Amino acid sequence: MLKDLLFGYQSDGNGGYLYHMNYGWGGSGNGYFALNNLLSISLPGEDPDYFDTSFRIVKGIKPSSGYPAHCTEERIVTGKEGVFGDGSGNQDYQNNLNCKTIISRECYNGSATVWFERFDLGSGDQVTLHDGEDETAPILGQFDANNLPEGEYTSSSGKMLIHFVTDGTGTAGGWDLSYSTKACGNAHIEAPSGTITDGSGLCNYKPKTNCYWHIEPTNASQITLSFSEFNLDIPEHDYLKIYKNTEQSVNLVTKLQGTNIPSEDIVIDAERVIIKFKAFSDENVGTGWTLDYSSNVVGIKPVLAQTQDFVKIYPNPFKDDAIINIDNPTKENVVITLTNTIGQTIATKQINNIEEKMSLELSEISHQVLKQGVYFLNVRIGSQIQTLKLVSE
Repeated sequence: MLKDLLFGYQSDGNGGYLYHMNYGWGGSGNGYFALNNLLSISLPGEDPDYFDTSFRIVKGIKPSSGYPAHCTEERIVTGKEGVFGDGSGNQDYQNNLNCKTIISRECYNGSATVWFERFDLGSGDQVTLHDGEDETAPILGQFDANNLPEGEYTSSSGKMLIHFVTDGTGTAGGWDLSYSTKACGNAHIEAPSGTITDGSGLCNYKPKTNCYWHIEPTNASQITLSFSEFNLDIPEHDYLKIYKNTEQSVNLVTKLQGTNIPSEDIVIDAERVIIKFKAFSDENVGTGWTLDYSSNVVGIKPVLAQTQDFVKIYPNPFKDDAIINIDNPTKENVVITLTNTIGQTIATKQINNIEEKMSLELSEISHQVLKQGVYFLNVRIGSQIQTLKLVSE
């Protein structure tokens, strides 16, 4: 008698479920199946074997107490990949929730990708994905009963916040999502400044790594790289190559190997910089590398108000506060992000349902008086993005 094991289930995307069957045979033929279509192909090219008669399944098994757990105020997910949800199991979630799940790996935290397996919210409840570990990070997506998630959402680092908030009236079935993480990814970066690493975190980088970063800030003509860590394999097989504009040998700026941190900044006169990290080693890998990058912004005058299409800021330079004027004829949602010169996010604000023209104070975004220095304000309306340089005196 064949005794198969049911290891779990997942949504079929149409309100039903598929059940994972382990048929044995070294894993060949295992997979997710409907209960009225249990089949297995033990060998490629063979006719399927059907197991949809004379079987028994027990549904509704659950712990005797503490079920469902529902969501807690904050939980940290550190695995490479997996599935989690709002915590309500097969019941409806609760009212007045404010729950945060943070995907955060200590090692190999280059990027995190999520996709929803199930999504059912009541009116007034919301799930927000942030590109980082807290609410100040840029928003990847914001979903509710009338705005459903579609496809995949990927962070620019190995950290992502899933923020679930419910009101006091009405509930629903909730949500489940799958996630996966990568040591590093083929990233396209448009921010005027920031920090880039090999993605290994507290560990050595992974053997056989092959990753790209395209740095292309809006309206930049010069990009500067400054390394704070650089430790590749010995003997020197692995490398980091830096190109300007295109990945062609004629545009190769430098090839870095070994363990010596570049002693001087690498200044590149180009609109785009391409970083290629290649690891050949099987065992003798290093701790990796970290760099900060910055860029100039063409057409910005240091004293006059700065205007780029739909955004105006004055005065600039400013002391204590400044006024931001935004033209938004399409009345789309606006996302404003304030960063410092090393790419750290100071504050993020999303504004919904605005008028064609609006004004707000910089302090409404930062919630503080900014110290003397240079900052960058990124304003996104739909697919349009404008980045402006600010000087606080």
